[in-house]
Amino acid sequence: MAILDKTGIIKRLAVADAHANAELGRWGDLGEADPAAFAESIHRYVLCKFLLDDEEEPPATHDLNELAQLSVAKAGRLNPNEMTLLDVSRHCGATSSYMTKKVLLFMALSKHFDFAYPPVNTADIETTDELARIIQEKKSCSQSA
Repeated sequence: MAILDKTGIIKRLAVADAHANAELGRWGDLGEADPAAFAESIHRYVLCKFLLDDEEEPPATHDLNELAQLSVAKAGRLNPNEMTLLDVSRHCGATSSYMTKKVLLFMALSKHFDFAYPPVNTADIETTDELARIIQEKKSCSQSA
């Protein structure tokens, strides 16, 4: 893996964000979505957001903590001198970087799919499959209300 400078990291983040947004763009009405297909799409979204989508063999795990930890480890290898671009934990009350990643990930998804979920409860979400199920449940509740 090549060490990226600040510009390279910013470009890499932009590409990953575009891929993640394209993944979410596939889903309009979640009431019609196949749960397995939606769960796999959420897994790919997480890989993009965590910069794990360009690995030769992307992680097969669906465990959010493992994925977040892999992402933090990878960020350190991109360029240790530019870690401040990727590590937001210094501004989040000493929360671990991987937990911060999980919370920010869920906040982005709740904003995209327009539903409310207490960020503090995101620590209890263990897998991308569980995350997809919660999103579908929240959306189906809001659509039936």
